[in-house]
Amino acid sequence: MQRLTSIPRSNWQSTVESRGFHFDTLEGQPYWDESAYYQFTSAKIDELERATYELDRMGLEAVPHVIDERRSGLFGIPEAFADWVANSWETDDLTIVIAAVLIGVSLLVAHIVAA
Repeated sequence: MQRLTSIPRSNWQSTVESRGFHFDTLEGQPYWDESAYYQFTSAKIDELERATYELDRMGLEAVPHVIDERRSGLFGIPEAFADWVANSWETDDLTIVIAAVLIGVSLLVAHIVAA
């Protein structure tokens, strides 16, 4: 993997917003950054893809336990949303469940890194 510098497009903000990305600037600071990009080898892309599939599998495997044991707080999911997540799992609306798990994993990783 290489980090390469680039010159941001002059119209980057309108371009990303036209594609539905409306939080390109947060608190007056650009969130979207086109001053650099990462170049990956095919082998690295394959490795990242395998890791992504494994994380997805593990997350979906953990969901029933998290729901049954009311452990949503470990994933940063407020108790007020626990029933909503459980219902979405039971009705196969995996969009909500996956989003909740991914947010929770992100929070957990951030907590571990900060420790």
